[in-house]
Amino acid sequence: MANKISLFSVLILSTLIQTFSVAAQTSDDALAVGVAAIPARLDPLTDRGDGPGLLAAACDTLIGLGRDGALVPGLAREWRFDADARGLTLELRTDRTFPDGEPVDADAVAASLGRMTGDARSQRRAELAPVAAIEVRGRHTVYLRLDRAYVPIAARLTGRAGMVTQDIAEDSDVPCAGPYRVQARRGEGMLELARDPSADDAGYSRVRVVAVGDPALRLARVRSGALDLAGDIAPADAAEAANEGRVRIVAAADPGAVAILFNLKRGPRAAARISRDIGARVAFAAALDLKALAGFSGAGFFVPFEGTAPPPAARPAPFELTVPGDAMSLALAAEIAKQAAAAAIAVKLRARDPARAELDVQNGDFEAALVRVPSRPDPDMHLQPMFHCAGAANDSGYCDPTTDDMLDRARAETDPVERAGLYAHIETRLRENLPAIFLFRPARLVAAGPRAAGFEASADGGWRFSAIRR
Repeated sequence: MANKISLFSVLILSTLIQTFSVAAQTSDDALAVGVAAIPARLDPLTDRGDGPGLLAAACDTLIGLGRDGALVPGLAREWRFDADARGLTLELRTDRTFPDGEPVDADAVAASLGRMTGDARSQRRAELAPVAAIEVRGRHTVYLRLDRAYVPIAARLTGRAGMVTQDIAEDSDVPCAGPYRVQARRGEGMLELARDPSADDAGYSRVRVVAVGDPALRLARVRSGALDLAGDIAPADAAEAANEGRVRIVAAADPGAVAILFNLKRGPRAAARISRDIGARVAFAAALDLKALAGFSGAGFFVPFEGTAPPPAARPAPFELTVPGDAMSLALAAEIAKQAAAAAIAVKLRARDPARAELDVQNGDFEAALVRVPSRPDPDMHLQPMFHCAGAANDSGYCDPTTDDMLDRARAETDPVERAGLYAHIETRLRENLPAIFLFRPARLVAAGPRAAGFEASADGGWRFSAIRR
């Protein structure tokens, strides 16, 4: 009994010490943030994550992204395209500096963009591929000469390609022009950020980012006050916490989407009737309750994809749906199969390791597949690769000259109203041909405690702390 009491006492003491230690970290002027993992290096040049993440806390972009996804001024106070959309002029702000006090002027921006396009290590070269030349046309004016008419280049500059950095020789965090700078690292589990005095409206003077792998544990620490913010909260846990009222759940609709992609022309699996018969795909689409699917996995935190399914047609033969083997995808796929079965459509689920499922789709080894369409600030950035005949990510094999023509015209159109009209026609064309069924737009869920008043989720999932007040 003595040994059991002793062990129990040690466990209690250990828990109390850990809680006190983490809570003490939030008692000063530091915002405590929990994330799944901390990148080994903060550098927009080499980062390969699925979004800006923590880079957004330290690096402002040339063009900003509003909460509604609209382009807004950033380090560039204004920008304009040439009439033929083959050139973009950036007029920079005159009051921004790097952490060492050096000005963020045209020379610095040109050097940063040159690093993004010319460095052999750069992960941004494809994003900036249309940039043929970078010209300094004044102390605060930069001109991008393009090799083609390409309006989406402005949207590219809202992400990592538009983060303005200084070049350093050592392999460490890279200084950016932004509201916070990296002050220190504590192993692989903690990153400390300090506010840059030259930045706009910065909130807490310090931000302490802690790696907490388990999303339930991240949420629990916000509820206890050990953390002020925690990202990537599971929908079911978030719903429970929201009902209790202990924390605020912030949900931001993701411009990306969850979709069912059909293999129309690639490999032996394209011989399935669902691939060859538009009527079979239409019937399957009509059998799905999109609103129910949107709410099924997210407990109300998902936003349905706008639009309606096409009218029903002939019932398709049984087909196979390749599904990534994570819990959310499997549960969603089971509901899809259930809804299809109610319409006498047999869907066989083919569960694969997530990485293997992605590889199967890229190789054409699927009949239909549940896929995640990445978040992008401009529709060209996912529609052109996915649905243009020559698209780099055209995994369905969809090829339609009418769609190609509209996609090519849309990326060269500078009038936003005309451009929106073209994308409306493209969406109609895709609904008519159904290379994919878009199910819903997911939401990113963040738990915010009382010390994180004012936190708002960003459209691109980046962490931005400057507006947070106690």
